[in-house]
Amino acid sequence: MFADIETGLDVLWRASFKKNNAFKENLAYFVRGGLLILPNHQNTCCSARLSALQVTVCDNELFVRFKDEWLEVFAIIHTHPERYTLPMPSPGKDYQFCYTGIHNYVMDRWNLYDAYKDSNGNECYRRLGSRADYATLPFPIRRYPIERTQPSLDSQVFVLVSSKQ
Repeated sequence: MFADIETGLDVLWRASFKKNNAFKENLAYFVRGGLLILPNHQNTCCSARLSALQVTVCDNELFVRFKDEWLEVFAIIHTHPERYTLPMPSPGKDYQFCYTGIHNYVMDRWNLYDAYKDSNGNECYRRLGSRADYATLPFPIRRYPIERTQPSLDSQVFVLVSSKQ
């Protein structure tokens, strides 16, 4: 977990290479407290696994389990380090949780993309800028905590945040 998101994004990108060659895609979740980088031992140079940590959807919100705590996922980001792949989000694959309103950001060697679904459910993407333009990430900042329970997950109480500002 990286409290400094920019540092975490730099680590996420650098971990995609070995000796300056594409090694593995890497994936992270934006959560309260920072950037949570997922283990990459099952990733390849052209795919990253969302299931490296346990996830669940509750009330149309995505949560990841980290250190015995469920954290709400505000957005997802992953790398496309392979130079010869399409420099954009992959249809179908990069939109898995977009139905919940979560954006999936993609970094390739030169660009930063935002993959999302529009109000009609169509897969869309837009270029936000160069790969290092982290400040352009528009994922929602959520501030007001509320409590909910989820009986299907050991009746644990979750502290969630709403989208009200």
